[in-house]
Amino acid sequence: MPDLTLLRALFDGLEEGVVYLSGDMVEYENQTAATLLAGGVPDEVRRGGAQTLLAGGRLFDLRETLWDGGRLIILTPRLSEAAVERRMPMLTEDLRRQVGNLSAVTQLLISSGRRDGGEKQRDYLAIMNQSFYRLLRLIQSAELACDMAAGRVKYSPGALDLGGLCRELSEQVEGLSPELGVTFSWEGTDTLLLTGDAALLRQMILELLSNALRGAGAGGKAGLRLTKNGERAILTVWNSGEGMDLSELEREDYNPQPTSGLRLGLSAVRHIAALHGGTVMLESRPGEGARVTVSLNAAPPEQGAVNTPQSDPTGGFSPVLVALSGVLPFSAFRPEDLE
Repeated sequence: MPDLTLLRALFDGLEEGVVYLSGDMVEYENQTAATLLAGGVPDEVRRGGAQTLLAGGRLFDLRETLWDGGRLIILTPRLSEAAVERRMPMLTEDLRRQVGNLSAVTQLLISSGRRDGGEKQRDYLAIMNQSFYRLLRLIQSAELACDMAAGRVKYSPGALDLGGLCRELSEQVEGLSPELGVTFSWEGTDTLLLTGDAALLRQMILELLSNALRGAGAGGKAGLRLTKNGERAILTVWNSGEGMDLSELEREDYNPQPTSGLRLGLSAVRHIAALHGGTVMLESRPGEGARVTVSLNAAPPEQGAVNTPQSDPTGGFSPVLVALSGVLPFSAFRPEDLE
């Protein structure tokens, strides 16, 4: 029998539907799943093998992972093509803004080059560099949005040390956080081996950290914590800012602020977590900050599994600087700091 107390603690308040089956018997379903599957869990889900499900007029991806002798199934709402199309005008507007920045700064550099540019020239180069990084972020957002809408996000799992990845990213973020006046901290398991896609998990973690730093604000605090509970890896990203309106984040027509790409944050994080047999829980209270908890399947890699070579989606640019380019000031992109 599964640990129903643990299942309830992890999934009762989750916005995503969660069903636990022992054989073809439903042992647990959270309130979201019970509402969506009011007529009962369909036979094709009970038998296994189903990858999508139409429920409540929406299409869901089904992500299945083995847990305590049974099957844990997570219903993740698929980002609709219509939602992607609604976000595209935001993308093109942001692309125009970054190209405009590059054009204007180029003219300023040409003009200052006729004189002794000094500090101003360094500032112009920093603004140009920041725009390049923001363009890369926008391209990544557009690619992920299209792949999510089409259900073709590339998942290349391999043996991975999630603890090492979190520590490495945290060290880089901690070095940049003073630019924002934010105190950043990392705590947790230094080594945690599992099977996963390093590139996707890096993108997921950086998306969460970018949002946390933005929400913390000058003088605030933010952090990343990694723990393990049985065969689950628990990632927690938090800040001490004003909190978030979670109902706004759930809306597909949510309009983000400029320089944040397609603002796929919540949809992308959930999609990537689901690919790793995971779920996402959000907590936010006005004046008390926000916390996002990601629970991932952390079953040890199979014996003999090796790290899967990953392509570099940034083309050699720092993934951390690409992810944080919409948050950091231009001073973080001065040429001498990027070398």
